[in-house]
Amino acid sequence: PEISGSDAANLAGARLAAAQRLLADEAPIERLQHASTVQLLTHEPEVLARQARLIEPLPRPGTVRVAVSPEPEPGLWRIDIACRDTDALLARLSDGLDELGLAVVRADVATWPDGGVIDSFVVAAAERPAAREIGAVLERRLRKPVSAGAPRDLSIRFDNGALPWHTVCVVSGADEPGTLAAIAHAFAAADVVVHSARLASDGGVIDDRFTVSDRFNRKLDERRIERVRVALATGGAGRRTR
Repeated sequence: PEISGSDAANLAGARLAAAQRLLADEAPIERLQHASTVQLLTHEPEVLARQARLIEPLPRPGTVRVAVSPEPEPGLWRIDIACRDTDALLARLSDGLDELGLAVVRADVATWPDGGVIDSFVVAAAERPAAREIGAVLERRLRKPVSAGAPRDLSIRFDNGALPWHTVCVVSGADEPGTLAAIAHAFAAADVVVHSARLASDGGVIDDRFTVSDRFNRKLDERRIERVRVALATGGAGRRTR
């Protein structure tokens, strides 16, 4: 959706108010007050309220909280992961889900100014994934060094004019196992920060949209963009961040 203009502001405000009415505790209510416009526009109030409860109080560094819930479509499960931001976080979480054999169908990233993060993944699995097992694998991944990604032949385009504050990156190509992890590793190798992610797949083709910046919250320049392209094509390693 558009994230500027009066219609977007009104919708975001309405969803914020509705989500806060679903909460009883002051901490998650205050947490939602600092949610980004993108987050408010892309989630229903019930989801916003659930995420706010999960991340309060803010988890200690190196720990995660995991909640698993069924999606309306059979065989799909939503995994909400609350943690603190850290280097190459999206790559680490994607690697952990791959280790568990969970195929990511959709993903969504939301960050807060205090370093809190909610990563939501919709995965395909015959049985309900175990939140405790997911948490243990992800915490182990947070403690391990990040390895290089796998080379991928994907189309990637960047737009510095779509948003006033971040670069929009759209990745398209064949939907194969490990694709999200490969993209996340490319961002990490290029020292790029991922602020939000929306994954989509149709007919075996992905159309994934990310909002990204450099470590200083600036839009990506041509040098940084080229580093992402090279890292995605080669799986090259380098300095990594979220």
